[in-house]
Amino acid sequence: MLLQIVYLSKSTSGMSPDQVTELARACAQTNKTQDITGVLYHHNGHFIQCLEGEDKELITLYAQILNDPRHHDILTAVIKPIKERMFPKWSMGVVPEMQAEIDFDEILPLEAASKGHWNEATWARILDSFRLAAVLDPYPES
Repeated sequence: MLLQIVYLSKSTSGMSPDQVTELARACAQTNKTQDITGVLYHHNGHFIQCLEGEDKELITLYAQILNDPRHHDILTAVIKPIKERMFPKWSMGVVPEMQAEIDFDEILPLEAASKGHWNEATWARILDSFRLAAVLDPYPES
């Protein structure tokens, strides 16, 4: 079964755009071998990552992510079965910047304090904005 997982987290240390791209490049190489696709957004020390893939591989990867010391305060926003991938060509795309950056100070308290406020439709809009952004693929699919 094909799954999509979206999570938010805080970086344990500041990361430059080059460091984020290098992280995505390393992840993309691993993801490609597992047929996992997705996108990574980083702004002001926060991450949003969307991952897509077969359930077994994706859940195994997400368990590793949950234990990764490079970030903390991980909040799982979406885990759902999907019929098709939103990011089928990106082993790990990077959203370098957006016209309207996402306000994590608004998202995180709402997500933690009032489950359901940021519902599936809201996350679909956020992910669609990633898909439409000028995404860099540090390790493009062949």
